[in-house]
Amino acid sequence: MRSLGLLALALLSGAASAQDTAWSAAPGDAAGTDIALLLDHEQLRGYEPAGPVVSKERFGPLVLEVRSATAAPSADEQGLVIASPASIVVRLRNRLIAAALGYRLGGDIIHNGVVIEAWDGRDRCQYTQWRLRFAGERLELDEERLLQRQDCDS
Repeated sequence: MRSLGLLALALLSGAASAQDTAWSAAPGDAAGTDIALLLDHEQLRGYEPAGPVVSKERFGPLVLEVRSATAAPSADEQGLVIASPASIVVRLRNRLIAAALGYRLGGDIIHNGVVIEAWDGRDRCQYTQWRLRFAGERLELDEERLLQRQDCDS
């Protein structure tokens, strides 16, 4: 119980001013994909992160790792780049406790949890933001919002 109190205190003191989400690079003309957030620990058990690591944020035992989408050298018959979605993973003491999948992802450590943002690669001018907060040594969904993309022209 004491270690949880220390973790909460550490998160309160250092991560309260955070909130500068870094996005992974968009994969070019990729086809869209359904974005997904995984908090189910049975699903996470076999989850394999995808793509090369583009940023890693560490705050004590909490690690937020953002990966980028990877594109194959060939294109399909419609001329779209065939890309595998990027992933983002959240680990606490080397244990995977949350993950997300999409074509462009970002995340940050915030007060008492993490924020994850994901875009599905389609022409929509919206992206999804999830705020996750600690419940013991796990994360639970605190808020899900659709937000407007800044770089969208329509």
